[in-house]
Amino acid sequence: MTLTDEASGEAVQYQAGDAWFAPKGARVRWDITSDRFVKHYLAVVNG
Repeated sequence: MTLTDEASGEAVQYQAGDAWFAPKGARVRWDITSDRFVKHYLAVVNG
């Protein structure tokens, strides 16, 4: 899977077990390159 920051164009490839952080409001494109993919995420919002 590759995540691309749409503002900067920076792309980073991730593998099973990797983790990342995206700040609130970030526009990130997800490019899935495998036949099977499960996306888990957690959103934390402060009051």
